[in-house]
Amino acid sequence: MSNVVNLNNRLKAKAKAEAKKRAEPNVRLRGRTKGERELEAKRRELLAKRVDGARLTPVEVAVHRDPGTRPLPVCCETCQRSHASGSSGGPST
Repeated sequence: MSNVVNLNNRLKAKAKAEAKKRAEPNVRLRGRTKGERELEAKRRELLAKRVDGARLTPVEVAVHRDPGTRPLPVCCETCQRSHASGSSGGPST
């Protein structure tokens, strides 16, 4: 005795395979899937948050310019040299 086969499922599977076959050149031409686009957007958003979190606030900038108040973080060689020499890092007059 043979197995019972649902023809609707077979026809749907065949149509789906043909649609995927027709879509393949478009995928190659036009780029990424929706999931890839969403992943890239989330990565960009996370990077923007990290950059915003690393920015100096006006208070930190003021402390950076006034070395007499408390120890300053060293952000670069220029600042390190100016802190070692005791200058405020501003323009000399």
